[in-house]
Amino acid sequence: MSSDSQNSTELLIKKFIILGVIVSIIVIGWGFVQKDNQGKKIALSNKLHSLDVDKLSKLSDGKITGREILDDFKSLVNDSKTPEVALAFALKFNDQLVKKKNYELSAELLSSLEGSVQDVIARQVLLSRLAYSHEETGNFQKATETLNTVLSLKHLVLEDKTYFDLGRLYIRLGNNEKAKSSLNYVIDKSKDTELVKLAKYFLAKI
Repeated sequence: MSSDSQNSTELLIKKFIILGVIVSIIVIGWGFVQKDNQGKKIALSNKLHSLDVDKLSKLSDGKITGREILDDFKSLVNDSKTPEVALAFALKFNDQLVKKKNYELSAELLSSLEGSVQDVIARQVLLSRLAYSHEETGNFQKATETLNTVLSLKHLVLEDKTYFDLGRLYIRLGNNEKAKSSLNYVIDKSKDTELVKLAKYFLAKI
């Protein structure tokens, strides 16, 4: 792996950490906003906590499969009708799936919440991670569509990183014009010197 590619990977991880902190703050404020749904939200939170303790904790050592946890997760969320409460657990679960390089299950997990997460910052977190998993499964077209959805949202966080990822993906799709446009946007607009350096590196490959 080249030093530039390594830097790109490290940058991605750092950005995810930042987004993870942001979404954690959002989730804290979400749980009990609507009084009429408070009971359902508490119930789902308790069930997800049990799923975390009983099963998710066993995923890392191979005592349980990601598929089994995902099926249980979907069942709990569908029954509760308060899916927004499930975002924090989903991100924690997703991190483990990504660590195991199980990107197909990761994409399935995040896609299951895509239509229910309404907060714009939380949607950026969810969709950015979903795009990453699509990319890792080789579905570059779906990854670009997901990132373009991110760009359609208001109050963007890390907009330059989203354009950078789009530039990389357009190169893989052979769409050099869109790749140049996305990467030049980063070079012109971003204040992140490392990201600008990487954008220039990928632009030179076209």
